[in-house]
Amino acid sequence: MVRAGFLLLRQLASRITKAMRRYFFHLRAPGGLSPDQVGILLPDQAVVMNEAVKAVRDIVRASPQKGVVDWIGRKVEVVDADGETILLLPFDKVALADDLNR
Repeated sequence: MVRAGFLLLRQLASRITKAMRRYFFHLRAPGGLSPDQVGILLPDQAVVMNEAVKAVRDIVRASPQKGVVDWIGRKVEVVDADGETILLLPFDKVALADDLNR
């Protein structure tokens, strides 16, 4: 009985994992690329976009030089497990949108 329950849970976990894809959030700047070598499992591209926007906001907020750093040319580049670029999100676009929404 316990064994059957374990196998059922294992099958369910396998289906959930298969539905998720691994995405890598690289940071691109004029001086080069900081690759994300771990990535994160996410269910779809809408969640990828939300995570990318949150990542940019977190980086901008954590900057010790708030308002001084030139964000132009800096991007989050999201790549899927196949190496295909899914999203290029410029920091300055997120910062500008946040400024307009205040």
